[in-house]
Amino acid sequence: YWAGLAGGAVPYRSQLDVTAIPHLLANLLLVERLAEGFLIRVAGQAFQWKERQLTGKLVGPDHFGPAHAELAAMYGSILDGGRPVWFRGLADWKSTPAPMPFTQVMAPMLAPDGSPRFLLGAVVLDMHRFRAA
Repeated sequence: YWAGLAGGAVPYRSQLDVTAIPHLLANLLLVERLAEGFLIRVAGQAFQWKERQLTGKLVGPDHFGPAHAELAAMYGSILDGGRPVWFRGLADWKSTPAPMPFTQVMAPMLAPDGSPRFLLGAVVLDMHRFRAA
């Protein structure tokens, strides 16, 4: 989807149409780089557990624990690199009751001024392990 928005170049955030990717909505993540850090603009339903919502939260120690610095550095690297990145890891955030395996893809998107400021991502958490915790 991302590659088709701008012919393989980094697309603008304004080109994003979530109705074109309904199968990803629950796992969608939209992140914006701000002067004070990375803001979770949108976090799909897969990120709502135990009445915690990541939408509107900064990537910081309050919600992501000690992993926040590594996550912010990775987000910056993806934006600066200009290419999507696919990876697997172990979410050990303060908002998860136990570490959970995840698979994630994150792709940069441009702001209206042409700067790389947004990340579009999809994350699949191993909810089986979460429910058991």
